[in-house]
Amino acid sequence: MSAVVFGTPVLWPQLSVGTGITETGTRWHLDAAEAETLAKEAYSLIGDEYYDAFHITSRNFDETISAFLADHPLDVRAGCRYLEVGCGRSRLNRIRRAGSQLVLLDLCALMLQHSIAQGIDSSSAPLLGSAFALPFRGSTFRTAFSFLGDPFFHPAYLVELRRVLMPGGSIFHIVPSYDWGATLRASRGTPVHLSHFFRGSREAFGPSFLLPKSEISRLLKSAGFGHIRVSDAFVPESVPLEGISPDITIPADLRGVEAHELPILNVIEAIAE
Repeated sequence: MSAVVFGTPVLWPQLSVGTGITETGTRWHLDAAEAETLAKEAYSLIGDEYYDAFHITSRNFDETISAFLADHPLDVRAGCRYLEVGCGRSRLNRIRRAGSQLVLLDLCALMLQHSIAQGIDSSSAPLLGSAFALPFRGSTFRTAFSFLGDPFFHPAYLVELRRVLMPGGSIFHIVPSYDWGATLRASRGTPVHLSHFFRGSREAFGPSFLLPKSEISRLLKSAGFGHIRVSDAFVPESVPLEGISPDITIPADLRGVEAHELPILNVIEAIAE
């Protein structure tokens, strides 16, 4: 399968077809093993520069997440264990509470190094590991966080997530919005569940599972979660238009809204039943 992006022919990786089907008719084009293989390749390519300023779309995501969290502080308590999946430069580590225990998990050593570089204490444990085979006993964590979890927001992951949470435990996950991402990728002829990464003349394709809110809720219910809430998050008004990535302004134009009016992220909260 191929497409043309900015006038350049692109050959998409050949993928098997999984069994899950979303309500939009889009099949899961990646099973868990394929997603993990692609994620390793993509983040090994860009991992060391992921937080550099020239990745403007990622910086807009950071600004949006920071603004959301400023209005919705995280509940992290002493005496409890917490997990951050796909941690990169961990947000959870920055708001840790004395007496809490944090596990910071990432598949890519380059991404995990960002957490180590910002400084961690003895109550935070950085760990290389797979979201699809979480290396923990069942009922271990009070809350599992992910602040950009689209590379692994897949049914196989949600089942694992439910396993490692205590009954009554919670999730707080942020993923790119389907309204934003599907519009952008359709405009480029990109498969809806893939991100296209560049570094100089090199490129890689990373998994990025974008789902409508109703499908997110359905998958969470199937995995054993309840009290599900999926909220929208927008680029904060404090970010000027010239500071917003074309990857956001273009789909906003296509949808007939202002860039600050387009939900670019979904915030997912649910309770393990």
